[in-house]
Amino acid sequence: MTTELHKLETYGVIYHRFSKDDLAFLVKECEIIEGDFEVASDASAGLVGHIQKQFYLSSDCTKKLEQLLLPLARGYGAENNLLSSKYTVTTKGEELCLVDPWVNFQEKYEYNPVHNHTGLLSFVLWLKIPYNRKDEDSVPFVPEHTASSNGNFELLYQDTLGAIKTVKLPMDSTFEYSMVLFPAQMCHCVYPFYTSDEYRISVAGNFFYK
Repeated sequence: MTTELHKLETYGVIYHRFSKDDLAFLVKECEIIEGDFEVASDASAGLVGHIQKQFYLSSDCTKKLEQLLLPLARGYGAENNLLSSKYTVTTKGEELCLVDPWVNFQEKYEYNPVHNHTGLLSFVLWLKIPYNRKDEDSVPFVPEHTASSNGNFELLYQDTLGAIKTVKLPMDSTFEYSMVLFPAQMCHCVYPFYTSDEYRISVAGNFFYK
């Protein structure tokens, strides 16, 4: 008699840190938009974020961003051993494309409620996070016995028993130029921050099959 453990599959998450040079084109695009919000198309109507300033990136910037992120998106299947999944590029040659990425200029007290995206894979890339964990964790209304969620990014998923699990990213300035890539149907949320009057700037988008 033999006994084997059959491991159940779950979808993983990819974290990646870029160099400042890698994202120079994206930083420049966001600086142009921040300098005059009238130059960009408002993305708020198609998003659930409780954020006033959300704008689509230009087509030129989108193409550059797609080329930067495609290797990571293509590699998602191999990293997660899910080449047969609809969430990844298959071996038959289907290609992914980035559709309508946007930039969020999130202000103090604004937030993104729990939601998911359309498409196959989604990403969030942080360019500027104007606060540190110590300050956010020290606001008066955070109980000492409870870990603060202020300013955090959080992913939610079900384990094999149906329990809701979370992946909490304790966001602060050390996450600048970092990205998280995950299945588009995975729920996630963004908590408000309280200790800075500057914008928290992030770029997000979704990959679809062409």
